Amino acid sequence: MSFAALNALTARTILLSGEEEALRRRALADILAISTQDGDFDLQTFEADETSPMEWIASAGTAPFLSE
Repeated sequence: MSFAALNALTARTILLSGEEEALRRRALADILAISTQDGDFDLQTFEADETSPMEWIASAGTAPFLSE
């Protein structure tokens, strides 16, 4: 299955799922390569099995300080 990172960036929320970890990680790397700048300190990632949903919600509810 093909993946178009530019199409994914038009959505407010992106869910990467599937059986093949390598394909999920490649898709994430493609999205990050297009959407981030050097030194982008507003980027935060979570591994689903390492953090709780409450941590995700708390992070999403925090305003991005010192950003444009």
